[in-house]
Amino acid sequence: MSKSIRFFSRGIGESRTEVNHAGVIVWGDRITRAIVVEALAKVMSHGLWAKYGKSGDEVAVFRNTKITNLDRMKVAQKARTYVGRKYGYFKIVTHVLDYALFGLNVFRRLNQVEKYPICSWLVAKAYAEIGLDFGVPYAEAAPDHLFDYCLESPDWELVRPLGRLS
Repeated sequence: MSKSIRFFSRGIGESRTEVNHAGVIVWGDRITRAIVVEALAKVMSHGLWAKYGKSGDEVAVFRNTKITNLDRMKVAQKARTYVGRKYGYFKIVTHVLDYALFGLNVFRRLNQVEKYPICSWLVAKAYAEIGLDFGVPYAEAAPDHLFDYCLESPDWELVRPLGRLS
């Protein structure tokens, strides 16, 4: 599934996609204590280190340096409202259909159903709560959009580069 997400979220002429998942850190002052909300088979809240510290999965962590603590709380609160919801597998299908249309984002724009989030949609929607986007509307966001945007934007600080946490 991870390889498919990276393949179908790659834009025409774009270099190889590096990431296939995204989440929102909703609490924590250290990586080892951070609590994350992410859309897996269900949207879950759990310890970042507990899940990924020994998994071998690569993780990158970014922080927006331009938002207030109140904005951070609003983002976290919005992300938490999705905890317990089922994963939006149909949203993945819309990414594939848009890929078949050479990345026109037709199906993702049409699929505005909020009941079933996917990981990148969840992150982008939480930040949309405070008026921020990742260079694309939240309904069209893919993990690679978020990653590339944060790498390129001066408003985002790379706290931990892509790699294993352990």
